[in-house]
Amino acid sequence: MIDKIKILSTKKLHLALVASLRQRPDIIYSEFAFIETVPIHCALPEQLMHQEPGTAIVFTSGVAVKCLAALDPLLSLHQSNIFCLEGNTRDQVITAWGADCVKDSAGNAEALAYRIITANVYHTIVFVCGASRSERLPEVLRNNGINVLEMIVYETVYTPQPVINNPDAVLFFSPSAVHSFFSINQLPGATICCVIGAATAAAILEYGTDFRIITAAYPGQESLLQQLFKHLQIPSIEPIEK
Repeated sequence: MIDKIKILSTKKLHLALVASLRQRPDIIYSEFAFIETVPIHCALPEQLMHQEPGTAIVFTSGVAVKCLAALDPLLSLHQSNIFCLEGNTRDQVITAWGADCVKDSAGNAEALAYRIITANVYHTIVFVCGASRSERLPEVLRNNGINVLEMIVYETVYTPQPVINNPDAVLFFSPSAVHSFFSINQLPGATICCVIGAATAAAILEYGTDFRIITAAYPGQESLLQQLFKHLQIPSIEPIEK
């Protein structure tokens, strides 16, 4: 077992979670934001404004939810059919428009696409996303005869920073953060790369196949850390996220 494990997060975690980590004598924790998101102001598509029958809205990012909610505060999606990823994305949807509008959720984009297909009542999807979104969800939906309208509400800007002391584990929450990190940094093959999902894991494999990759059991910050601690066989943290 490692006496002190150096953990680096490529995004800023919840304050309560950070406080819990920094109280641990067996952990040296640091965090830097390797990406920034910039909202894009765009027109709302007719399908979103009128919420036509057979139309659903899809979110795979909590940032996309926040951007859409801020884009037009008068937009009411309380009666909409919304599909979203679990974890932070679902939490943001519920905060903005309530739990009743969430028709279904899943742990990753591909699984979410098949939930929509299985419902067998939607012919048009408004995919609210960022400019760097994964192709997988719209690809699966289109291959199954569903029309996908993409509404890009933010873009991602890389903000890479040099990492001087090699961490034992690095937390990655998106493919963009992976690309930003490796644009100026390298990691020893023994480094544990903790990822939020399959797309992020695939991005890491572009930079080497020797990394130890751990994927969160549930798409959340706390879940990702718990998976890391389980792998290292060290005590986990007290539950924080709801």
